[in-house]
Amino acid sequence: MPTSQTSENRGDRSNMERQTQRGIVYILSTNFAGSHFLSLQLGSHTQGMHIGEVKHLRREHRSSKEGHYCHICSSIENCPLCKGITPESIESIYDTIFTNIEGSGVTTLIDTSKKVTWAGRFLSNDTYSKKYIHLIRDPRALVRRWRVSYESQKDRWHVRWKTARQMPKNFFGLLTGPDLRVYLYKWLRQNQDISEFIATNKLDGMVVTYHDLAKNPERELKRITSWLGLEYEPGQTNYWEFDHHGSQKPTYEWIKKQKTRYFDTRWKEYLSDAEQSLIANDPNVRHYLASQGLALGEDGLVLDRFQ
Repeated sequence: MPTSQTSENRGDRSNMERQTQRGIVYILSTNFAGSHFLSLQLGSHTQGMHIGEVKHLRREHRSSKEGHYCHICSSIENCPLCKGITPESIESIYDTIFTNIEGSGVTTLIDTSKKVTWAGRFLSNDTYSKKYIHLIRDPRALVRRWRVSYESQKDRWHVRWKTARQMPKNFFGLLTGPDLRVYLYKWLRQNQDISEFIATNKLDGMVVTYHDLAKNPERELKRITSWLGLEYEPGQTNYWEFDHHGSQKPTYEWIKKQKTRYFDTRWKEYLSDAEQSLIANDPNVRHYLASQGLALGEDGLVLDRFQ
């Protein structure tokens, strides 16, 4: 009997040790910052798994804006990654996923839900270790993207009103000023929220820029995987060679078929020199970038030390 008890205790300790090795990586960002691009590369590590924007699974329809949540499977019930996840059991979503992939060797889930409200609901859950990547993209790129995205007058007014309310010190200027300023301050407020979330809660966070990741993927992935306690694997950059369940942007299909990397700098032709200068010289933007060790380069936002 004592021998059996000792064996059980050893088994319990072993299970606990394996459990503490498991972790969640939250990618926090604005829209259109490259969260799937980063997640697919991290999820191509033998110990990592891209799980997509799992925040969508909290809703009854359980689908993303692109259609079915998993771009491989026709339904959640048929998905080996997401089966068993329901809106009612969303608080134990990571337990369910780890159970589904038991024996795969995966220790790290990459959650691309982006929102601090989603990451915040799991702050008190100490079952898994947690890391937070603040993925940030050049404000010039986001100004272009939001200008293109908000086509109707109703949509443009909605984002103007929402941004003005979120930034009371700039309320009247945002309510009546040019759309460029509205989109710029939408970018600023969202990234400030992420920085404040990580700092206020004293979280283990890292800042990564879209530019650095796209232009120097090996260097950035080595930096990130080392921080995660993993060994960099060269195959990670060729994420199209792996099957990834979970959400995925439709635009990634042509990249995967071409088996190439794409660095988006369309903002350089879209924005006038004067508009680019207004963004780069905005005092609030400059102050925020300096506080995060970031700088606006000729073709994108970079960490100061990589200039």
